[in-house]
Amino acid sequence: MASLVREKNRLQAHHKIVKNTIIATALYVGIYLSVNLIFSFLFLGNKLLTATNFYSGILFYLLILFFFYLTIGFLFRIIYDITASIGQALIFGAFAMCLFYLIDWIILDGLYWTPLHTLNFFDLWLQNGPMISEIPYVLIPNVATALILYLLSSNIFIKKDFY
Repeated sequence: MASLVREKNRLQAHHKIVKNTIIATALYVGIYLSVNLIFSFLFLGNKLLTATNFYSGILFYLLILFFFYLTIGFLFRIIYDITASIGQALIFGAFAMCLFYLIDWIILDGLYWTPLHTLNFFDLWLQNGPMISEIPYVLIPNVATALILYLLSSNIFIKKDFY
């Protein structure tokens, strides 16, 4: 609430929160992929990584992971704005992600697109080679999901009472 007082309006306060969410997401994905890249290079060698198009695949995987974790960040923010509790937002957010995973795995059985399907894109890239024609079909739904949750998050934040 203190940050809301420092800003001119609620929308500017929300943009500051979104900026922090984007920075945290970028840092997490950057660290995660840096560790992946370093240890893959050390243990597998440059020849194998080049032969499997690892370097080009990891660039697209960076975008996939960024939008996936950004979606999770917006989901957390929505739950936090509704409950006003970090603990509840963490628990309900983790529960929602587990529920999505179980629905995808048990009920949908991989027949329909879910955000979790895109996490397998890098493995398929390494197994089948570059799949550049598939990139829009993978990125557009992730970007759309993040955008929808951003709009929902901003709407909830702007209408939120701070009493």
